[in-house]
Amino acid sequence: PPQDLGGLLAEGERMLEANAFGDAETVFARAVELAPRSAEAWAGYGRVASGEHRLRSAEERFDRALACDPRNLRALLGKAVTCSERTELAEAEAHLARALEVDPQALPARIFAGQLHLLRGDHEAARRTWEAILAEEPGCHDAARLLAASLLASGRTEEAMTVARSALEHGPDPQLEARVLYCLARLERPLEELRDALSAARARHPGDLDLLSAGADLLAARGDAAGAYALVDQLLARYPRSPHPLQIRAVVRLTLNEDLPLALADLEQVRRELPEWPAVLLLGARLGLRIGDGDRALDYARALAELCPRDPGAWRWFAQAALTASDLPAADLGLARLWALDPSEWAAAGACFQHFGLEDYRGALAAAERGLEAFPDSLTLTVLRQGALLYQGDPGALAALRGLATSDQAVEANLILASHFLKQGQTEEARPYLLALERASKTLPASYTLRGDYARQLGLTRQAAEAYEVALATNPRSGEALLGLAQVYDALGNGREALGLARLAAHSLDSIGRLPTRAGVAHALIARLEAAGTEALELELDAPPAALLALGERALEARDHTLAAAAFRAALHQELANGEAWLGLCRVAGRRAFSDCPRAYLAKALLTAPRDPRVLVLAANLAHEAGNPEEARRVHARLERLHPDDPWTAYDRGQLLFLAGELPAARAAFEHAVARFPTNEEVARGLIDVHWTSGDAERALEAEAAFARATGSDALAFERAKVSIQAGRGAEAREACSRVLELHPREARAWAMRGVLRLGDGALEDGVADCRQALALFPFQPLLRCRLAEQAYRAGRAEDGERELQLAWSCAGSEDLLRVALRAGHFFLEELQALEQALRWAERACAADARSALALALRAEARRRLGDAGGAERDFREALERDPEQLEALRFLAEEALARLDRAEADALSLRLLELAPADWRSHTLRGRVLLHAGQTREAWPRLLRGAELEPTRVQSLLPVVTVGADLGEWEAVRDHAQRCLALDLSEAEAALVRERLRAANARLGQ
Repeated sequence: PPQDLGGLLAEGERMLEANAFGDAETVFARAVELAPRSAEAWAGYGRVASGEHRLRSAEERFDRALACDPRNLRALLGKAVTCSERTELAEAEAHLARALEVDPQALPARIFAGQLHLLRGDHEAARRTWEAILAEEPGCHDAARLLAASLLASGRTEEAMTVARSALEHGPDPQLEARVLYCLARLERPLEELRDALSAARARHPGDLDLLSAGADLLAARGDAAGAYALVDQLLARYPRSPHPLQIRAVVRLTLNEDLPLALADLEQVRRELPEWPAVLLLGARLGLRIGDGDRALDYARALAELCPRDPGAWRWFAQAALTASDLPAADLGLARLWALDPSEWAAAGACFQHFGLEDYRGALAAAERGLEAFPDSLTLTVLRQGALLYQGDPGALAALRGLATSDQAVEANLILASHFLKQGQTEEARPYLLALERASKTLPASYTLRGDYARQLGLTRQAAEAYEVALATNPRSGEALLGLAQVYDALGNGREALGLARLAAHSLDSIGRLPTRAGVAHALIARLEAAGTEALELELDAPPAALLALGERALEARDHTLAAAAFRAALHQELANGEAWLGLCRVAGRRAFSDCPRAYLAKALLTAPRDPRVLVLAANLAHEAGNPEEARRVHARLERLHPDDPWTAYDRGQLLFLAGELPAARAAFEHAVARFPTNEEVARGLIDVHWTSGDAERALEAEAAFARATGSDALAFERAKVSIQAGRGAEAREACSRVLELHPREARAWAMRGVLRLGDGALEDGVADCRQALALFPFQPLLRCRLAEQAYRAGRAEDGERELQLAWSCAGSEDLLRVALRAGHFFLEELQALEQALRWAERACAADARSALALALRAEARRRLGDAGGAERDFREALERDPEQLEALRFLAEEALARLDRAEADALSLRLLELAPADWRSHTLRGRVLLHAGQTREAWPRLLRGAELEPTRVQSLLPVVTVGADLGEWEAVRDHAQRCLALDLSEAEAALVRERLRAANARLGQ
């Protein structure tokens, strides 16, 4: 560089114009060293720091320049601009006024005056300022850029386009070219036209930083990920030492909503180099909130608020991040500063909610009334005021809130009313407000917590647990949801899980000082469980996240899902965006067969670990199960792109074919995967499942044995048990279950499977013990509870049976309620002949699924046997409307047609039954009777014989053969079937008829 001051200043100016800030820093540093009293040198040095967004350094350097020369125009204007970036508008205006005193016609100062108008919210004054400059200087690109941007932001896109293109007629400018591109995008021009315009602009300004950045931003907004990332790559190649391309890549990732943790990593690198860049700090806060990482968002927002202490926007981000991080003191500070700088309805409502959280209802009332003074028409604040009054016992507040809850916007009214009634134990009163909450705000964490409270009070423990789990997927620090979940497990007798959850709930509630009453409940639950000698989890809640993750993995390997879930929850309590922990909870929820939870946890895993192959496999599988194969294929394509040689990718190739029902293709894919990854457990399990689903038990067992040989382990012993059952090898299945339990004594599935096998073998005591052990490990197994209930009824312990059935109903998820009710109803109907109880369970089945033909058919049959023929016929006909292949309905209606001698309907229905159920004796016997009524005795005979052949132990199948056979002279058949009939429980008339036909047959046959 030159050694004289003039040469250094000129060289530094050229570098600033070329955005070469690093080189400019060196040149101006030499200049101030050479001439420490030079205002121009210090002003240039300040402009370097300002260009790199090092605002505090820039202010210090501009102050040094002004100390040398208080009338230095560049220093005054630089100081004004820097103050404005920190939202110190009064100070910025003062320095601008001094700059205009020095030179009232200084173009940069007049342009900045327009920017200050804009920052003050006076858009029209800003535009008038820039329009006046352009009237004098039509080629002033700075004024044109600002005016175009302002018009574009106001929706006046055509005017913005005109301004930008008019200025470009006076000379090229890449930033104005970018404004034209933004105008084209706002006008929703086709993507190809936008690309062409971008290519033309880049040809005129090759490698320009602003143009490439704008292009990447615009293409990302239009969903052109490949085009956006290609421009980012060009930026990174052209400006390898600049942090700006990393910031643009983070913006692109945020816009495309993919790889957000990588976007935050980019920002961390930018922030290390430029810690005072407001745009980066704001972007970091937004990204942190997008992935649910309130701690990281708060870190960025705090830095932004400290840098720009008079910016209301900064304090709003700060408050929002603090609320997400459950940092109540920080939230108090943010809301207070926001209210002081820019009183808003949002700030007032936030302050109210803070007081509600602390159960400080007087404080909530004061905050609401202070807000209403500023915003008297605010529905939200009106609702919160009435809520505070309600919680203080005001008798008029309840009626007022009921009236306010009718508004579509009054989410808070529904929230308060639902919470109030649930605290009073009035579940029916709470129900309509919970339904309104579900319609209005499905993602509100408090809504899910209240839904959990509601289901728990109704005794629907499975639905309560799922609601609490979804609430925890939104906010893993929710002490209320953790406590509710602990109470669910406690009610089901699973003390170990309840104690672990209660400890975490108390830890959460104590650490954030929220809801002291709930914290007291949590501590009381802990004390009671510990006093009862409940086994405690070997878990330190404050252990480092890495240690907690390792513990969770070990617990998963040991099939200890209780400990695994607790470890992952504890890790998330410390690091809200820990992708490994979110994935761990996905895996636990999936193994426990919860329905909504894996999807809720997966959403967080996709945000926090978007490139993990296990997360992508789970996302593809759940998308396919949800009926969205296109999304599944899209996710799999990403998996193939990111991890082409990973065993998880090989697994997913086969799994998607398997889920699509393409079993031969899935088998081939898994066989190829097993050949490539012979020791991978998931790949081997996938191949076994394909064989098992195909009904090929032998090949499934061969695949399991091959894995055992390759690994020397019995990791797939549970699969061996499952396949052995399919192959009819009960002893081998029991042995495999026992082997699983040797390896993993907390594997609930193996206890359940062995228990069911033992019950089937008649080893009732051992079977019941195994089933109870399975339920002690995981209580939400409703069909297993049904088996225990049936066993209790058979043993004459009706009270125990009824209790188990009620627990089965309680533990059933929405998809299991129907199955439980149908199983119980059929058990009472067929085995116990308890018709009133059968009808009651049939009513439950209809309530569980109003569209179920099976439920209607069960209720119809119960009504028929109770003598309600009219009700039975209505139900059967409705069942048939819903399912034209409903067998019970077809049989009943065919019998009714026979009874009223409607031969045409009986004929049609009996033929349909025979077509649908050819292996059912009732189809053949009924068809034979229809033919008999039509006088077609010879045609009826083979049908009646087939019915008796399929069911040789029922009077209803045998007796028609005895009577019709005699008419047809089929005496051998008459003799054989009559002898079988006499071994059954016959009425006197039936017995007399059968004996008379048997004597006739013996006489004819010479016996």
